[in-house]
Amino acid sequence: MRIMALKEKPPALLGLTTQIVAAHLSRNELTAAELPDFIRRIHESLAHIATTDCRHRSALAASAAVKGRLVH
Repeated sequence: MRIMALKEKPPALLGLTTQIVAAHLSRNELTAAELPDFIRRIHESLAHIATTDCRHRSALAASAAVKGRLVH
């Protein structure tokens, strides 16, 4: 899985979602009725991770700028 794709454009989230869902379905069974909700939950989770990471990095950079330090 490419974690860096989370920081790219939204289509990367679709690709990661597809990979995760396909991997899960290769070893687990879901009914046709369960599949749309499962896909939605995976996509929402990835989107949440991506936005949380971005907000955290922005807050860290702002805090460091105030203190005059460089944050990597």
